[in-house]
Amino acid sequence: MRKIDRLRFSKWFSFIVIIALCNACAYSSMTQRATTSSGVKLGSSDVLFVMLSPDGSYGTTKYTGSGRLLATCVLQIVRQQYPLAQLIEVTSELDAIRQSKTQGATYLLSSQILHWEDRATAWSGLRSKVKVGLRLIRLDTGQLAASNEFEARNNSMTLFDSHPEDLLGENFEPAVFALFQ
Repeated sequence: MRKIDRLRFSKWFSFIVIIALCNACAYSSMTQRATTSSGVKLGSSDVLFVMLSPDGSYGTTKYTGSGRLLATCVLQIVRQQYPLAQLIEVTSELDAIRQSKTQGATYLLSSQILHWEDRATAWSGLRSKVKVGLRLIRLDTGQLAASNEFEARNNSMTLFDSHPEDLLGENFEPAVFALFQ
């Protein structure tokens, strides 16, 4: 009887360990906060530009290229509904507004890295985190048409290296599309 009890215990223990490992690899948190929205619907004559975000940093670490990663991700999402959206190679919002106006754009989508922390390595216990601010600006009035924030982090224990850009997956799309609803 003792051998059977040990076998059952072993099976249950293995099952619990497998469940815990699977959970450790999953993303644990994602929040999206719509701060303002005015029901923006782009027409066929509207032109949308997406500006480059300045690179993110955490402490003394600067994540070179993170701004381009974010802008490219935003542009790919926006192009699903607005295929003519363009990337403008400017990281200053004021300069992007000026340049977008001269090129005939109707809207400017500004994405800003509010927090970019690449700390998660396999089993390090540290989390990668990303927080992004999105602003949709109507260029003829200079008014903020809509804004949104997106925040995500991975679990503290993971089997794989996880980077902040990995957190900008399918959960990020609704945050971008919320600007246009």
